[in-house]
Amino acid sequence: MEINRLLDEIEEIIEEAGSSPFSKKIKVDKEELMDIITDIRYKLPEELKEAEQISQQKERILQEAKERADGIMSEAKSHIEGMIDESMIVNRADEKAKKIIETANLSAKEIRAGANIYAKDLLTEVEESIKQAKADMEEIIAEIRENKKELK
Repeated sequence: MEINRLLDEIEEIIEEAGSSPFSKKIKVDKEELMDIITDIRYKLPEELKEAEQISQQKERILQEAKERADGIMSEAKSHIEGMIDESMIVNRADEKAKKIIETANLSAKEIRAGANIYAKDLLTEVEESIKQAKADMEEIIAEIRENKKELK
């Protein structure tokens, strides 16, 4: 993720910055940090778009699973209607249709569950990245403000 790379750059700048004697305070290039923060602000909407695309993919996968299940159900019903000539065939068709429907329902549930897990994991990862980026940015901003106070 691009934001993580930018945050790594900020971290590297901070780690490599010269410190003031007898203090935890460091001196950094304000312009360089501000450029990176601007890049982060620019990249953040891109990652939010990615999260939205993942959510849309989840919905598409769920819709495809429903359509597949509906298709299987429709196919099973058509198959049953074609076999209603004799009672023995009807009984067999009923059992076969139930098995097909059960298989379709299980398949649809598995697909939905997998899609939900996939989407949830991706959204969680994006959320954590954004939270980390926000926390890092807030920490940097606080440090910048503290440095500005010292300069006054």
